[in-house]
Amino acid sequence: METYLPVIWAGVIGTAVALYVILDGFDLGTGILFPFAKTERERDQMMDSVAPFWDGNETWLVLGGGGLWVAFPRAYAVIMPALYLPVFVMLLALVFRGVAFEFRSVAVTSKGYAFMAVVSIWTPLAFDRIAARWFSAPNIYFLWPVPLLTALTALMAWRSLEERREILPFFASIVLFLLGYLGLVISTFPYLVPPTLTLWQTAAAPASQLFMLTGTLILLPIILGYIVFVYWIFRGKVREGEGYH
Repeated sequence: METYLPVIWAGVIGTAVALYVILDGFDLGTGILFPFAKTERERDQMMDSVAPFWDGNETWLVLGGGGLWVAFPRAYAVIMPALYLPVFVMLLALVFRGVAFEFRSVAVTSKGYAFMAVVSIWTPLAFDRIAARWFSAPNIYFLWPVPLLTALTALMAWRSLEERREILPFFASIVLFLLGYLGLVISTFPYLVPPTLTLWQTAAAPASQLFMLTGTLILLPIILGYIVFVYWIFRGKVREGEGYH
């Protein structure tokens, strides 16, 4: 059991990060597009479309960071000091986002694919261990579908955007992220602090992991159920003049 606990916790943290990027990415994408709206009515409609969800999505960020601190304290001690500045900026931006939502309601008288391509090409060229993981036999025989599926998904997303379709680009962007995330896992596993510290070397005491895992397994279905319920209640497009309150 002690051998599998770090892997289980890595799966929990990895899932939390994935859910945060997918769910809160919807909010952040709306914020990126916000300055390009033509009218104030369009901006109000954009904010109303994410207002019921944005604060709940940060739950996954808390679970990911808290899980890293509880389950892998050694990795937390190495990673966090190195990332104090970007983490501080990110948290400050989250605070300002909440303030922006409140002030907005007060009455007063593409190219993401090219980023992915650069990272995918640069990482194996920069790190020999990643190149060996992807291109040495027999790994290459099992891993080649990942970049192929990524390219096909990017092409499908691009064409569907040109055709002005709505649902397919949304799911294609999620699949692109998950494929990129899978590529990151393939490149770095089992290291949590590459290339020196593995999951097991940074893991907390088994008793601590098991205690926190018990509480997480109880609360996780409740959180997931709440998110599904909220998205179901506020399903459909937001029309002009509509709001959640």
